[in-house]
Formats: sequence, structure tokens, C-alpha cells
Amino acid sequence: MAIIGAICPNIPGHLNPLTTLCRELQRRGHRVIFYQLPLAAEKIRSRGFEVRCFGEKEYSPEQHVKNLQVQATLSGYKAFRHTRDLMIRGVRVLTRQVPAMLRDDRIELMLVDQVSMGGDGVGISRPAISDDLRCTDGQPG
Repeated sequence: MAIIGAICPNIPGHLNPLTTLCRELQRRGHRVIFYQLPLAAEKIRSRGFEVRCFGEKEYSPEQHVKNLQVQATLSGYKAFRHTRDLMIRGVRVLTRQVPAMLRDDRIELMLVDQVSMGGDGVGISRPAISDDLRCTDGQPG
């Protein structure tokens, strides 16, 4: 059976449907590994999945709380810019750290939530399915 990687944001409306799909894949004999920031790891493990964490240094629980505290004090363009910067940093961490994990884990197929920025690029050379039903064959171009 296949070894499948999964990436999605730690948001119930994204995580719940993907874990439901992945549970069915497990039932059919596939191995599913989630690639997530540390804050979501325990939640995903409690649902019966393997988790590989990326960004452990950059996204510690303390750093997450600090980011939320800063965000709570901002509004308008400053809030937008802060959110944008956090997203850019997240994509950089994901694209720097996850590809090696995928190679180490011998991932054959990626399931990528459509709003996981950078997630569709980490599995280059692997087939990928986005939850908006876009498929790639893993070939550039």
C-alpha cells in the first residue's frame, strides 16, 4: 500500500475533512503521515495519525502566543502586514524543511489542502491531490 503525506492548516474546517479522508485511506491499508507545525501535532496524533513536525524552533508554543498577542494589538494595514509576514515565514519554513522529511519517509503521494500555501510545492516529483480536486502528476510544467 501507499505511503501518503498530508498537509493542511490547523483549522477545524480544514483539518476535520482531511482527517476523515485520511482515516478512510488508513482503513484501506495506506500509511498516512501529517506534516504540521508543533501546535497541531497532539491533536492529529489523538486522531490516530503519525505526525512529523516542522518549524519547531520557529513556531514554538511560546512564539505562537507572542504572535497572537501582537496580532491582537493591531488593526487595518498593520494587522494585514503582520499576518502576511507570518504567512511568508511559514511558507519559507515549510519549503525549507518538509521536502527532506518527505524523502526520508518515502512519501509516494501528497494530499494538500488548497489553502496550505507552499504545501503544493513541497512534494515536487510526487503525485499530489489538492482537496479542491486539482491533481498533478509530479512532473514540472
